[in-house]
Amino acid sequence: MYDRSLAGAVAPEPVLDEPVASPAPSAVPLQPSRFPWRGLVVATTVAAIAVAAASLFTGPASPPAPDGILEPGSCVTIEPNADARETTCTGDGDITVRRVVPAGVPCPIGTRPHRDHQGQGTACLDFPDLR
Repeated sequence: MYDRSLAGAVAPEPVLDEPVASPAPSAVPLQPSRFPWRGLVVATTVAAIAVAAASLFTGPASPPAPDGILEPGSCVTIEPNADARETTCTGDGDITVRRVVPAGVPCPIGTRPHRDHQGQGTACLDFPDLR
């Protein structure tokens, strides 16, 4: 119709043969949709049982392997040159790192300073005989 109007021809108005009827209202009133509580309760129960069963058949996580970076709580051994090197914790008589401080900064009272084997600072160590 737009092209015809530009060319000077006038398009006739569209004629509807029949009036469009709106759909008849339903005889049954519509109910709002319901939340599937039953399915949610069943799924939650199944998931809880699965988690409980998995915890029965798995053991505790093994401690992570030493990564060589000293941080508070790391277990260490003292090397012959007096450097502290991270090692796996055994639980009996472990020497642990209380704090890592920059070189030249004093350690807290009750700890012994040892140089980090990587030269990153000073490890303030808790020895079992000092506890």
